[in-house]
Amino acid sequence: ALPCDIPTLKVFGMGNFTCPDNIFCSPGLLPAYICCDTEPSLQPVKTDHFPIIQVLDIETVVIDHVPSPLFCTTNWGEFCKALMEELSALERSERYETVEQVETAIQRVEDAIQHVISTHVKMSKPSPYWRCWYTSLLDELRKESTRFNREVYQHRCVPNHPVHGGVDSCKCLLRGSPGWETHSLGGLADQPLGQQRLGRGGDGVSRARRWRCCTLADFGEEASSLRHGSTQR
Repeated sequence: ALPCDIPTLKVFGMGNFTCPDNIFCSPGLLPAYICCDTEPSLQPVKTDHFPIIQVLDIETVVIDHVPSPLFCTTNWGEFCKALMEELSALERSERYETVEQVETAIQRVEDAIQHVISTHVKMSKPSPYWRCWYTSLLDELRKESTRFNREVYQHRCVPNHPVHGGVDSCKCLLRGSPGWETHSLGGLADQPLGQQRLGRGGDGVSRARRWRCCTLADFGEEASSLRHGSTQR
């Protein structure tokens, strides 16, 4: 990419110019090069090498967005109900005599389906941050993972607390591991997470979401064993 015989270094001692640096690029990238040259005027202090400036044409090709139906967010109960109403209103013939009659009947069915799609299915909108692989299920799994992480931090003083096993199961689910169903949630899946957050004297409603830092005094015998172990260490 850098043309031949262009000096890229000025020796401090002798002051002569040499060409020790080379710039290589793949054949597919070469057409994108606008220029490649050195800038001796931008040479940093205490550095004998010249900066090599590369200018490339990497303009992103913008493709016009074509709206498409978002079937993944469709309420299929309402969709099927509306489709049945549309199909029931169509004229039916006991016998079709010609090919044209068959094609007309098929076209009526297709028009009814398209009408229901246009009224009950949302269309996609262009977004610069659109991630085609992202689904609403990932949102739910991230929220669940966040809840477990908060529980783990709250009970960090108790290594044997069931929540420490539950967070591993949640992470396996988030990663899509095929073996996540075999993990035990430690009984936490059968009760709301809010019940695990009640403080002393909690009324079950007003303090269900009130957070506080746990201390060794909150855990009785387990706290004594922890203190004893830390003293021995």
